[in-house]
Amino acid sequence: MEALASVVGVDFHQPSPLRRQARQSGGGRVPHFDMKPIGKSHVPTSKGGKVHHRSKAKGRAEKHFDYLRDGAKVTIVSHLDYIQRDHAVADLAEDLVIDMIDEQVIRAGMNARAIVSNIPGSPERQRSLFVAAERCEREPRVHHLTASTANVAIYDRVAGFASSPAWLRDMSARLKVARREGEAEAAARGRPFEDQQVVVADVTPEEAFERLTWCDRHPSFPAPEWQQGRTGRSHYRFVQELPIDATPQQHGQILRAAVQMLATDGWMAVGVIHQPDPHGDKRNVHIHVDAYDRPAQWLEEHGAWDFEVVVRRNGKDTRSYRQKKVSYRAEPDSSGRRAKVDTAKLMRGRFIDIVNGVMGEECYLHGTYKENGIELTPLEHMGNRAMAHERRGQATEVGSRNAQRIVNDELVACEMKAETAKTVLARDMALIVPAVGANADALAAARRYERVSRRLIQRRLDMEVADVVVAAARSRAEAVIATLVPEPGRRMKPRSDDDALLAAARAHLAWVARHSPSDNERALERKRIARIEAQVRAAWDEVAAAIGGNASHDPGITYVSTRPAPGGSLPHPDYEEQVRGRLRRWLGRHGRDEERLVFAEDTVRLLPDVPMAIDRLMRQFGGEEEFQNWLRDEQVRRAEQAVTNARRERDKQAAQQRADAERRDRQPAEPRAVDIATATPSPQTRAQPQRVDSASADRRDARPLDLRSKDQSAAIKVDAGRPGETRRRPGPGPERGEKRRRHEQHPPVRLDKPKGPPPTIRSKGPNDDPPIPWPDPRGHGR
Repeated sequence: MEALASVVGVDFHQPSPLRRQARQSGGGRVPHFDMKPIGKSHVPTSKGGKVHHRSKAKGRAEKHFDYLRDGAKVTIVSHLDYIQRDHAVADLAEDLVIDMIDEQVIRAGMNARAIVSNIPGSPERQRSLFVAAERCEREPRVHHLTASTANVAIYDRVAGFASSPAWLRDMSARLKVARREGEAEAAARGRPFEDQQVVVADVTPEEAFERLTWCDRHPSFPAPEWQQGRTGRSHYRFVQELPIDATPQQHGQILRAAVQMLATDGWMAVGVIHQPDPHGDKRNVHIHVDAYDRPAQWLEEHGAWDFEVVVRRNGKDTRSYRQKKVSYRAEPDSSGRRAKVDTAKLMRGRFIDIVNGVMGEECYLHGTYKENGIELTPLEHMGNRAMAHERRGQATEVGSRNAQRIVNDELVACEMKAETAKTVLARDMALIVPAVGANADALAAARRYERVSRRLIQRRLDMEVADVVVAAARSRAEAVIATLVPEPGRRMKPRSDDDALLAAARAHLAWVARHSPSDNERALERKRIARIEAQVRAAWDEVAAAIGGNASHDPGITYVSTRPAPGGSLPHPDYEEQVRGRLRRWLGRHGRDEERLVFAEDTVRLLPDVPMAIDRLMRQFGGEEEFQNWLRDEQVRRAEQAVTNARRERDKQAAQQRADAERRDRQPAEPRAVDIATATPSPQTRAQPQRVDSASADRRDARPLDLRSKDQSAAIKVDAGRPGETRRRPGPGPERGEKRRRHEQHPPVRLDKPKGPPPTIRSKGPNDDPPIPWPDPRGHGR
């Protein structure tokens, strides 16, 4: 096996990022969405137009446009391939009969749905818009050559030769200056200096070609690297995945809605649907959109687009027909400013809404993995070149990083599943031990149940981890075999080393099978686990019998869905725990909201505004012990909260009734009409003690309750035990006495008062009782 692998140059022990099963499964998934700004590319070029061999010019706008349209077309041969693959037909001539006339109609319909654009005119006219947009955007003012600060010594040594060009000495000088500045900055921060790429020359493409050619003649010299200057943005490119379970008609609806959304905002867009290529994954159905973020109009009188027409005005070239670019701004804040919006995030959210609207369910999720409670690490994008290498077993840097993330996520999922089971077991024991009390038999049965349950959790974890390791060891060889032995209907271009590569992949699978648990060993392990599960059930029955009950008879809480049963496959076992994690997070965040989760006796249901993905997860996992325990606890909590609220309301009503009764008791009876003296006694009169006879005191005690404040009513009190006498509170202190003397020397100016009492108050008569003297407002009663 090692000899074959060395011959083909493939290390099959490294895991591959190409897996058969999907990483995301369950209710909804976080879709792939990419929005990339595109500008005109520049490379070192000679005066004759030759491109330097170490630089590769990127595809221009017209080439990508042709790629879009050609990739969206479905030919008879390719469509027959898809039909053959879908029906698993080995021989079209014998097992599949197709009316070619009907086939042409079907193919024309697929092509009509596969290309949508709001750019008027023929495909050549649409193509010319992107060519003109690339041509009219601004050119870089200057380009750069960069070098590493680690090469200061060799640049300085070669620049000292008499035959060295002058530009090399300038580059060496700039490199030394950048090195000194970097070392000084690192020393100021107290960090070690790290070498980096710095700009050593500002050049044109012709000058860069000349300097790089000189470096080619001196192979031992570390040549600088080309860095393109800043250029204008010609257009945007969108790549959006489509649901694999959607019909072609739904794919067409999604594409039309996406292009219409851009057209409404003013974009000029061309969108296409790309089917999986013969060598790709059949689930890879996606949308490509090339969009120019500026409204444009074709001017027949000029034979060009409006943004490329140049008009001479006031001695300057102007583009007076050009329209403004599309810009997205947030709502104005308090100061009236409108912040700029993240366009990529906005477009991603709109696309997800379009897909969910067409599919009629929450097929795609907004936000990231973390925001949706999905414990997965995002993978890096792998281009066509990296995918081609990985399919033939050649490891790439980005592929190796993605493969490591996939394996780590699978191992973490296994560990999280085991930790969750341990947490549930600990919670059960916390409820069982207090219920057992001093019953020694029940306590022994509970400890036996805990011990056997932990052994079962560990056995399951070991088996799942072994499956992950074996799958990782087989992944690269399986990817090679899937490429070299395609499914029916998928064409493959043969190569000379295909047989050797296929033999090496099969030899590696045989080696993995010899060093992995065999089928008999796996069956034996499954039997052991089944026996341990039986022991766990028996131990639980002992615990239930010892405490006088049987927990297995608990009917539990039944989830009742108000929606039709959704289609779709169940999540892969490796990712079930991650799907459960999303349900845990939703329940932890919204489970206490009575407007979302409603209990009715032994049933629970979700309201219609809850996402459909949560409904699917509740259907799938709502009956498990973990979620049943949570639902019981929440139901008990709500019942206790209802009792507490009712008791609190009763106490509040009782307190209100007592307050009303006390207020009625303090309220006086209907008083008779009495005369109220409005005259204010003089300070001398207020300072003298008031003499009240016994008859007056008796009449005063018979009057209604004095409702004045305690400070006011405490100024003069009548001693009921000694009628005829009054008690006066101690006089004011020295400071207040001084203020009173100053007030007596300079009495305040009295305002004019109306003559006589108000109409509702009659004047004092000879038979009326004297008024109760009020305390001095400047004394202690204030």
